[in-house]
Amino acid sequence: MTGVRAVIRGSAVGNDGQTSGYLATPAHEGQRTVLERAYLTAGLDPAQVDFVEAHGTGTASGDPVELSSLAAVLGRGRHPDRLCYVGSVKTNIGHTEAAAGLAGLIKATLALENALLPPSLHSGEPNPEVDWENIPLRVPTRSVTLARRTGGALAGVNSFGIGGSNAHVVLSARPDTAPVPPDRAQDPPDVPQLLTLSAASGNGLRDLARAYADFLAPEGPGRASSFRDICFSASVCREHRENRIAIVATTHEQACTALNSFLDGDTAGLCLADDVETLTARVAFVFPGQGSQWESMGRDLYASEPAFRAALDACDAAVQAEAGWSPVEVLYGRDEKQATAPDIVQPTLWAMEVALAALWRSWGIEPDVVIGHSMGEAAAAYVSGALPLADCAAVICRRSSLAARTSGQGAMAWVELGADDVREALDDDEVCVAAANSPTSTLLSGERGPLDRVLKQFDTRDVFHRWVKVDYASHGRQMEPVREELLTSLSDVVPHSGRLPVISTLLTRTIDGSQMNADYWARNIREPVDFVGAVRQALREETLFVEISPHPLLTEAIAETADQTGRSTLAVGSLRRKETGRGSLLRSLGSLYTAGAPVRWEAVAEGGSYVPLPHYPWQRESFWLTPAPTGAPQPRRTAESATPPRHPLLATRMSTDEEGAHEWRSTLALSAHEHAYLRGHRVEGTVILPGTAYVEIISAAGRAVLGTTARVEDIAYHRALFLDDGDEIELKVTARPIGTGRYKVRVLGRTPDDREWTLHGEAAATAADEPARTGTPAPATDHTDSLADAKRRCTRHRSGDDFYADHARTGNEWGGVFRGLKDVWTAPGESLGLIECPEELLGELDSYAFHPALLDAAGQCLLSARPPVPDGRDQLIVAGSADSATLLRPPTRRLWTHARALPSPRDDSFRGDITIYDDHGRLTAILRGFRLQYLLGAAPHDPVEETRHNREERTPDDRP
Repeated sequence: MTGVRAVIRGSAVGNDGQTSGYLATPAHEGQRTVLERAYLTAGLDPAQVDFVEAHGTGTASGDPVELSSLAAVLGRGRHPDRLCYVGSVKTNIGHTEAAAGLAGLIKATLALENALLPPSLHSGEPNPEVDWENIPLRVPTRSVTLARRTGGALAGVNSFGIGGSNAHVVLSARPDTAPVPPDRAQDPPDVPQLLTLSAASGNGLRDLARAYADFLAPEGPGRASSFRDICFSASVCREHRENRIAIVATTHEQACTALNSFLDGDTAGLCLADDVETLTARVAFVFPGQGSQWESMGRDLYASEPAFRAALDACDAAVQAEAGWSPVEVLYGRDEKQATAPDIVQPTLWAMEVALAALWRSWGIEPDVVIGHSMGEAAAAYVSGALPLADCAAVICRRSSLAARTSGQGAMAWVELGADDVREALDDDEVCVAAANSPTSTLLSGERGPLDRVLKQFDTRDVFHRWVKVDYASHGRQMEPVREELLTSLSDVVPHSGRLPVISTLLTRTIDGSQMNADYWARNIREPVDFVGAVRQALREETLFVEISPHPLLTEAIAETADQTGRSTLAVGSLRRKETGRGSLLRSLGSLYTAGAPVRWEAVAEGGSYVPLPHYPWQRESFWLTPAPTGAPQPRRTAESATPPRHPLLATRMSTDEEGAHEWRSTLALSAHEHAYLRGHRVEGTVILPGTAYVEIISAAGRAVLGTTARVEDIAYHRALFLDDGDEIELKVTARPIGTGRYKVRVLGRTPDDREWTLHGEAAATAADEPARTGTPAPATDHTDSLADAKRRCTRHRSGDDFYADHARTGNEWGGVFRGLKDVWTAPGESLGLIECPEELLGELDSYAFHPALLDAAGQCLLSARPPVPDGRDQLIVAGSADSATLLRPPTRRLWTHARALPSPRDDSFRGDITIYDDHGRLTAILRGFRLQYLLGAAPHDPVEETRHNREERTPDDRP
């Protein structure tokens, strides 16, 4: 109860404006009815109310109706010596219009909390229309001490609206018997907790993080409270908004350090997301096979998490009844049996998986579907409800006991290749595919000698592989004798349809669980595991994956399969080797929380109590309108602006997973105002997304994840994205870490009719070496000439109108805002263009790093830098690739673009460097190795003219 100011006991709302006969005139009947309902709901006698915070209209008709209604209801049965005080905060602070009722509620709460009723001011002359002598109500003209009595003082609050809307709330003082939370500031510091912060905007989240960092600092007020209680209060007692951060820490100091790192732009190790929506994707629990075990796994959870302990004890009892030994004793190292034998390891792992699933579910993470890998299907069968616990214990114990009898007769190995590629390398059935885990991950099974020979073949192909630490060969012909015996021993197992669907890695399809009979389990140990097929099946719907194991074995395989299918997902583990179980689980829970998953915070933070926290920060905005002169450009956003505008091509960040990968989704449609400008970019009459739009998208994504200006490298265009009227293309942008401070960014698309994503473009994003947009111009590097030098060399002039007319004849139909080049000057091997921003783009520049239409105009200039093309031989061109692009600062109204041709080893394209300056000669953007591709596949150059051109331009400074 700490932090409770008062208790709302009941309330009622009504509208009875028609009773008085006039819409704006109050009526006795409607007000009395609302009062009676409010106290009936509260279960309280109105005669016990100490004071009422009245609406207090101050009008000749309003006050008499309100006071007589109060007297009729609150005066019934009241002792004559016990008057009810009545007042209105309007006499103290004035009329707050729509907030008047809330102001009255605040006043009543403070009065109850302090047992002191303040006087109503400016009421020296009571309303003469009220019969004060005959009603049990009095207006306090001085402060009144409220009597402290059992159950606390009672108050009512009236609030009225125009047209007969009446509301009444019944309040009581906070009970004096409220429990005081224990002093736990010195709680043991080694218990990990999850601190969650959220806000309605990115700036709000940063302000809140700053407030919490100060709160948790060595001299901050938060040090007086236990860190567990702080995390409890932040998760249980605060609303969870769209912009979120989750931090796993064990102490105030660790959390403070993490928050300060976040404020400094370092988000490593943090779960962070913006624009989080309630999770609509289904959740899949994934239960792996053998291999995730480690010494002391789960011991801390058994001691600290009731749900985990209860489930593990139930599994322990089931295994003891089936096999006569205790998995709990094995986990605690008290069993003399060899804990590496498959008939010990597998039932112990099964018990761990079932217990971890129970813990996740107690925290509110409920599965919608389950997937089991090899022996993991036994845990999946129980969690789905297809088999009872005793039957699952029988399956795992009998299966593993039979497998143990084959120890020493085989081996298994992992190969970094897809299953189809591996099968092509297998000559006979002595070695077989045991499991297909991902497009580049396969397990092999067989006798050690033949398997060794297969691996040596892969050595010659530089295919990575390693031995698996087992001495038997599951999912191969060595299991054939076991298969028949297992079929017999499990004949008493009778499955039924479960509560959850199962995606079978044996059958590669979704089943209801009733198929998991003895024959199923006999095939489960003999036949290969198609895990990659099961994941693909799951990804037909939007799905998040939680691996239920002591150490993640399959999360990377899931991520790789999702990438290969063009799907975006989140895959998290449960425990990790040599880490505290609770800490590992909370890190994964943080990832799920920032993905929008609902969490049962009372269970996660069980044992915590409420403590005061930093208040939610105000986000102030100014709405004064300053009209701009007609035709003037709109004000530019500065680096200090409060909230960046929504990016038209990147839109909403959907998720950030525990590996630091990000995803955005948006819709592209020519009918949308923000995309209508794309109609001006056509090839042979068809609108296609320009190559510069990919540069813009990847740069924006890079800046979002890096926190600074991004350099985009190794830009590749895979497949053109065509746009037609009426089409809506869903764009997906993913950014996955590929090294420290480096991300692979991919742009994918699909129409509403497509099931699979199409990869259109990709590049790497890293922090730019050049200064940020607000810094000084970058120093010149090779081929970055000053604007003055370029103007001096390029003297042959042609108008922009002539430039576009010539290229329209070849099929490159730049129109609308894509006709940004106003003039072009050329010299051998280079060109200089003047770009003027079209008027219709001026209001949109603020939404982009560098508007694609202006960047496209800069790239068009490269056409005039290539060797001359004979009349009638030119042809269509599209963007082919680029070595790098850096957008250093936003474009201005006038720009200069300097293009310099580079030698190209390919005859199907030409390439060059492009440097963009503003009108003051400041460097604005750089494109290196920008390649334009001929659609017909060969250059249209005149051989004689090309030879002369190249001889004139070959200098010692040219790039090799």
